[in-house]
Amino acid sequence: MKFAGIDQNLNTCLGLIILRLNSLGGRLSDFDFSGFSQLTKVDLAVNQFSGVLPKSLFSCKSLTAIRLARNKLVGEISPDILELPSLSFLSLARNTFKNLSQALNILSRHEKLTTLLLSYNFFNETLPAVGISGFQDLKVMDLAGCRLFGQIPIWLMSLTNLEFIALSDNNISGKIPGWLQYLPNLFYLALNNNLLSGGLPVELTRLPALATHQVLDQVKNDNFELPVIIVPLNASNWQYNCPASIPPMLDLSYNNLSGDIPVEIGNMKSIQALYLSNNYFSGTIPSSISNLTNLEELELSHNLLSGEIPTSLTILNFLSSFNVAYNNLQDQLTKQGFVINVSGDTCKIVPMFETLNDLNALPMSTNNEEGIIREMELEKTFTVEKNEMLENYKSVHMNAYHEELDQDSKQNLDAKNEVVGQNNFVTFTDCEFHRFFR
Repeated sequence: MKFAGIDQNLNTCLGLIILRLNSLGGRLSDFDFSGFSQLTKVDLAVNQFSGVLPKSLFSCKSLTAIRLARNKLVGEISPDILELPSLSFLSLARNTFKNLSQALNILSRHEKLTTLLLSYNFFNETLPAVGISGFQDLKVMDLAGCRLFGQIPIWLMSLTNLEFIALSDNNISGKIPGWLQYLPNLFYLALNNNLLSGGLPVELTRLPALATHQVLDQVKNDNFELPVIIVPLNASNWQYNCPASIPPMLDLSYNNLSGDIPVEIGNMKSIQALYLSNNYFSGTIPSSISNLTNLEELELSHNLLSGEIPTSLTILNFLSSFNVAYNNLQDQLTKQGFVINVSGDTCKIVPMFETLNDLNALPMSTNNEEGIIREMELEKTFTVEKNEMLENYKSVHMNAYHEELDQDSKQNLDAKNEVVGQNNFVTFTDCEFHRFFR
């Protein structure tokens, strides 16, 4: 028997079904998995399967990993999934499942579950504030892109094995809780594209895994049951086979955060990517950022920062992405029409006009009305922008990010670029990544 391109008469000793990235379709619940008694991993992601989760799948008692992301599945997550005692990896991202509270209550009872990827489901529901317990072995939790309401729930504090939290692209409000510092293994925190307010809590700079290399090095290197794929907006898919290979990151961009960037930010010495753009941070750029010697990406654009860019940032030899566009920064060199070009151990001051025709080189960051530009260039192409900027740019850009953008949604991306183009840029290279797991 064949269904949706899968041969039902496969050997009952089959341990893996990996049919990701095909054009398979039909109701998945019509397929009988009960004959696959030795099945350990199922990966049917990025297909056209519809319907509900098949009950017969839960008869495969040896299953350790299920990935059904980016299909057309609907319904609720059934308690029958608890019949899989060895399940440690579950990815149902980019479907249309409902009832998040029930799903979390059920899945939290899975004693071996380490990776839970549920992004872009449960649309417009509320993130449960209390009542979730368990998840004692969970390392990866992804609920990005669900347009969830509520606040960052306190029950996360009890999940002390968490290494990754992705709550980006939701409607989460309130303040960033200081108790996040008590998650000893957390080194990837994505809270971007929400409605968070208040300041950047000093407690967040004390995350042990981001503060010391020793703690980060102790994060287990156990491989994922299936590779975790992170999909940025403007780059190829990034595939990771183990937690230790994912770069330490803090992303708070596109919120309503305000106040000074705390000088204690320099304590996060393990961090490789720091995104604070499109908020209302004021004050100066802390020179302590130069302590972040592993930093590769620093995004501070579209804030209310003032003063000068610390010259000490030039010692960040791994920095390959730097953007401070649209602040109120001052710099004596750039006032005179110069940019600072930093590459490796060399520093060269060059006239700004020499860089304007070279779109492969120099990160231009426009600030006040005098067109002040400061750059730090290593390897990548950056934004070249004029200082004319419409008042509503931030809201337009945020709305564009809240839209559900697939890699194959070229029409949506073209439409977004048309809107941005109306702001009279010379060119536009979007420096903010839109991330989700699958």
